[in-house]
Amino acid sequence: MKICILNFFGGAFEGDFLGYFLKRATNDSHIFVTSREEPDVFITSVFGKIKSPREKTIFITGENARPNFNRHRFSLSFDKNEWGGRNFYFPHWNWYLNWDGYTKMKPSPKSHPGHIHEPLMDIAELTKFRTLKEDQKKFCALVASNPEATRINLFLALNSISKVDGYGMMFGKTLKQSKFDKLKDYKFCLCPENDYYPGYVTEKLFQAWYAGTVPIYMGSIPSSEPINDKAFIHFNPEDNIEKLTTQVESINISREKYLSIYEQPILNYKPCINGAVFFLRKAIEQISGKRVC
Repeated sequence: MKICILNFFGGAFEGDFLGYFLKRATNDSHIFVTSREEPDVFITSVFGKIKSPREKTIFITGENARPNFNRHRFSLSFDKNEWGGRNFYFPHWNWYLNWDGYTKMKPSPKSHPGHIHEPLMDIAELTKFRTLKEDQKKFCALVASNPEATRINLFLALNSISKVDGYGMMFGKTLKQSKFDKLKDYKFCLCPENDYYPGYVTEKLFQAWYAGTVPIYMGSIPSSEPINDKAFIHFNPEDNIEKLTTQVESINISREKYLSIYEQPILNYKPCINGAVFFLRKAIEQISGKRVC
């Protein structure tokens, strides 16, 4: 199976989740080729504008980008709409878990500084109730690259309660260590998504929880997801910001309220990616006319 990769970030499919995901879908029966070598299948994303034949192209994205079926035949994206069987909802947080056979993520590529310093998150730990071993000394932190307006407003609002520390390119303080090591001293982590879009859920909520904080999250989580809404503080951008600050302040001064959230697992049950693997396999088979053995 000859596959050509286009418009991805540098190092994609080389020891990362995408490489693992594709190996599972093809039973490791593929080779990578250039567009000049008559590929059976093209897999494309949003980090470039190189065109490929629509009928031979699969779109995969971890960004909040819509599938465009004038440009590709199948997609795995944040869209909940199946678009007549052409799209599969596959949120980005799945890329950061230690699935069977995938236990170590390669270091962050130079093209994505500040990303992927964290080890993969253990699925079993995500489904367990947890115990606070030692009280954190600091109030809240935000780790971010993109100075998105709502994110800035939330940061400023929470500063009215107590000091919120900022890390990442947004603050000119690029982390060269795991978020887990940096956040372990904080009670809360402000972790809003870049966009508020139905189904757009990345790794931010999970990593804030896994680091040992109570996440303060903004994102639109589908009811079909295994995410436990009791394990974090959820901000809806349609709500008044004073409602959030009052809630956080109340939780911050009450150990009982804090623990009632902190101790919750972030997942109600063990997730599964078999559906996504099967979708990608069938898409490759339909495009190539070859069966994956």
